[in-house]
Amino acid sequence: MVLNLTLNFEDANDSVVPTLTRSIIGTLNYVLFMTVGNGLCVLIIDFEHYGGDPQKRTLINQMISFNFMCLIAQAIIAGSIAEVVTLTGPVGETLTAVFISAHFGASMACLLSLVEQLGVRCLISFAWKNLSHLNDDFFGLFLKLFNLMITLELSAIFIMLDFHLNRENVRLTGIHRSLIPSTR
Repeated sequence: MVLNLTLNFEDANDSVVPTLTRSIIGTLNYVLFMTVGNGLCVLIIDFEHYGGDPQKRTLINQMISFNFMCLIAQAIIAGSIAEVVTLTGPVGETLTAVFISAHFGASMACLLSLVEQLGVRCLISFAWKNLSHLNDDFFGLFLKLFNLMITLELSAIFIMLDFHLNRENVRLTGIHRSLIPSTR
């Protein structure tokens, strides 16, 4: 079964105009998720840093707290732009590119971190008998910076490919792809 989507600019223009109901519900969701969701993430990070024995932060715990920090950054940046779209309508190309970059970058950093956690656990279980001479703090910082560099590069590629001007992002940009002049 093929799903055929056709989108006229007039239809897209009608659907991006915010209504009062959409604005109220969007604002309530934003406030609820930003305060409760980010508050819980901060509590998890705080417990990971200072709960138990703070002198022994394992690599896995450092990567878990990195995941939660990425989720908080994604919620603040992408959530704020989504709330502006909910209240005022389309925000243009620049903020849409920031929204897509923040959303994609944080998601990709979390996924890379999860894969690295699984890899480290497998190596601990199967290959490395004397893993104690690895410095967890150095290795954790290296993996965090590596993840951020990879996601920044991928986000830049997404922006260069004009991914933010996709058909799905008409609600954010207010610009339909068919109205953009071709440079080829």
